Amino acid sequence: MKNLAFFFLLFLGLAACNDDDMNGVICTEDFRIVSVTIEADTLPTSVYYIEGATTANVAMDKLDGSDNVYVLMTDANQDVHEGVTKSYLVEGVDADGNQLFSETYEVSADQCHIFKVSGPDVVSY
Repeated sequence: MKNLAFFFLLFLGLAACNDDDMNGVICTEDFRIVSVTIEADTLPTSVYYIEGATTANVAMDKLDGSDNVYVLMTDANQDVHEGVTKSYLVEGVDADGNQLFSETYEVSADQCHIFKVSGPDVVSY
């Protein structure tokens, strides 16, 4: 009886996670982020990214509880990155508008999660 209950619960768990559009792929419940860690004596007052050829600066938020880790993308952006690689120019400036750093990141996603393709884990200047 225990074996039957185990297999029933296993089947129920797998069925609950399975999505017909995902061709049998089962995603984890993890919420992934692509972040930029900045190590410097003086941190920038503003960190932003520019996507591809656009000229609009998009402000990046700090990771909760951190002064030097900025969020570039999260799994909330997975759908627009799935199967494609997008390029982002990440820049930091001081209070006077002087550029402190400029780094290029490439981000993609599979059917479940976003991930960094290229770009430094830590930016130092």
